[in-house]
Amino acid sequence: LSPHMRFGEVSPRRVVAEVTKALGGGWRRSRETFLRRLAWRDLAYWAFWYLPTLPDAPVRRQYAALKWADPSSKCGPKDACSKLRAWQLGLTGFPLVDAGMRQLWVWGWMPNYVRHVAASFLVEHLRLDWRHGEAWFHDTLVDADAAINAFMWQNGGVSGVDQWNFVMHPVHAAKACDPEGDYVRRWVPELAMLPKEHIHAPWAAPGGMTAGAGISLVHCGPSRPRSHAALGLAPGGVGGTYPRRIVEDLTKARKAAHAAVLAVRASPEGRPYVLADGSEWLELRDGRKVRLITRADFREGKLQTFQTPDEFRDPRRRRPEDPFR
Repeated sequence: LSPHMRFGEVSPRRVVAEVTKALGGGWRRSRETFLRRLAWRDLAYWAFWYLPTLPDAPVRRQYAALKWADPSSKCGPKDACSKLRAWQLGLTGFPLVDAGMRQLWVWGWMPNYVRHVAASFLVEHLRLDWRHGEAWFHDTLVDADAAINAFMWQNGGVSGVDQWNFVMHPVHAAKACDPEGDYVRRWVPELAMLPKEHIHAPWAAPGGMTAGAGISLVHCGPSRPRSHAALGLAPGGVGGTYPRRIVEDLTKARKAAHAAVLAVRASPEGRPYVLADGSEWLELRDGRKVRLITRADFREGKLQTFQTPDEFRDPRRRRPEDPFR
């Protein structure tokens, strides 16, 4: 529905009326969530009206001093592709992120949950400025909306009015939203022959399994650039070449992102905006000060927001067998 709402072909009120008419009382349990998502749309429009620099400058102005990673930083010592470009191309080595970014390029759209995963990966694990993600989404989404896009990227980039109290893990999130691996198989067909237990983390699959599936996990470099032309499906359409991860240690990356935010909060620019309970505040046009939703990680000064694997897919409960042997 989002592209049609974006271009005014259907109104939110019409959407609610038609869904209510079609489902009657059968959607009571999901009604609140559905309406809340529509309300977020209007909240974003209000925020853009009240904060006209929303697409360009941090709402929490102290975060203009946040130290981001260099967007031109390379994926590896011999890999000329930047991490930002790898994210845009869907060649990060993390299957769900890559599936979402490839769908975005082909369809100009991807599911809301996958948007969160891709955005969280850019900000929390690549430590790249949210404005790079905002610009790419604005260029590629058929439902691109300046207000909603900026509002959501600001929040995901820790400088918006609502610092989300969640961080999406690119593997655990994949196991939660795509437990059978069907979404990844559609958009990352190189990995299609891997079983559901390993399709979201091919680097953890036994060597015999990847070989049996016809998959080669490779380091990119001069002889094999990080591009869809140089990688991708094997000639026979089964298996193929898939890049190794551009981030080996996700926890280390999270800690670096967390430390950068704490540095801003402790700096002369940031300290005045931190309240006694660790929350942050924003001054309104009329001089009033409002408390902002501040992530627990930052209020408490330590990482405590993690997405964990569900029990069914927890590797500690998985039988360590190689079915291709």
